[in-house]
Amino acid sequence: MTKIKTISDYKVGDSATIVKKVNKSDIERFAAMSGDMSAIHVDDKAAKILGFKGKVAHGLLIGSWISALIGNDLPGDFSIMQNFKLDFRAPLVPPDTIEISGRVQRISKGVGQLHIMIEVRSSDTNKILATGEVRSIIPSNPLFYEHLSKTKETY
Repeated sequence: MTKIKTISDYKVGDSATIVKKVNKSDIERFAAMSGDMSAIHVDDKAAKILGFKGKVAHGLLIGSWISALIGNDLPGDFSIMQNFKLDFRAPLVPPDTIEISGRVQRISKGVGQLHIMIEVRSSDTNKILATGEVRSIIPSNPLFYEHLSKTKETY
């Protein structure tokens, strides 16, 4: 079982990175799931007419992988993403491999909140694709942790 962490277990500079291989099929599945069928995401020719090398990944597809970083790695289990801001700097055009990194920039112990800086970088080109910040709450209610420690294996 994963150790349950409290806000006191984190320090400025804590970090985590995930690596994601991105293919056109990721964009196609996200388009179908989200309903965002904008031509830039689903039509190679349309994207090329606009000056891109091909279909461009949805910004919120990248956002969903940031959510995975926050929910699974930093801070991880039991955290609640309260807010996120993302600035896109370059398009993600598959195939590509990206690294999504988070680093704790500030801790607000009084409210149990971590401020995590985010960077999304193409491993293939070393370009920064997006930067941003996430605020995540670490719950302090012991009953919450007691409940989840009993049910974690079931979900």
